[in-house]
Amino acid sequence: MKFVTAILTLALLAGPAAVQAGPPDPEAILAGALEAAGGLEAFRQLGVIEIALSQEETLSSGKQRSSQATAYVDARSLNDLRLDLPGEIVVARNRDLGWATRNGEIDDRPQTGRMAKGTLNQRLFPILLPFSLTMDGVTLSDPVETNFEGEAVWRVAVNFPEHFFVAPSMTTTWYLHVRRSDHQVLGIEFLPPPEVRQVRSEGVRYRTLKRATLGSSIQLPVQLLLDGIDLNGAPTGHVRVTKMRLTIRGLYEPALFLHPMQLEEIEGSMD
Repeated sequence: MKFVTAILTLALLAGPAAVQAGPPDPEAILAGALEAAGGLEAFRQLGVIEIALSQEETLSSGKQRSSQATAYVDARSLNDLRLDLPGEIVVARNRDLGWATRNGEIDDRPQTGRMAKGTLNQRLFPILLPFSLTMDGVTLSDPVETNFEGEAVWRVAVNFPEHFFVAPSMTTTWYLHVRRSDHQVLGIEFLPPPEVRQVRSEGVRYRTLKRATLGSSIQLPVQLLLDGIDLNGAPTGHVRVTKMRLTIRGLYEPALFLHPMQLEEIEGSMD
């Protein structure tokens, strides 16, 4: 009887501790993921990064396509971004100002600024994980314990501000999978919001296939797998592999990010 009483006493004492030992708060998970990837401060110290992108894609219909692009990222804040696309198309942002050119001509349509920023976020957010989680307006919430690809992970909701992405099917809550043992980001996924599912019912699951070290410690994806998923999370047959070649350019280069007219004014004032 004394033995049973002792066991019950220990269980009662352990009860509150067990409750308190639930999932960490989102800020702690983010801090762990950033540290596992080399640290946010070390990432920012890289300055401007050049990323050569090549993609091989197979649609669920079986159609295949490939593409290439070059991205430029100012790691200090992730507010200066640029994407050079085929056909002499440039999409860029300098802080809150988005802009685009085609064959050197400025796209002056009213919606260009918003669409440029949304396009850059859409293309670059997955490949810059976990550091892209620090982009303006991005928040984390609701971590839960679960499994992903056979690994024990924290599943964390990722929330975005309005117009963060240009595609309506991506404007929804995403779910990040962070391995519990070492806080490494394994993948991220989303399903399209209910209001667009009649038009697009396919979601996306991103998984990192390969990482490389940039600088002395920063770990970034160099191979990223996209799987299309149905509303139950099952693969649809839509697959895209993105390969990246990373180069540190270092010092900030205004010509990469400033709006051409603003750059012209600066250069004119220096004459």
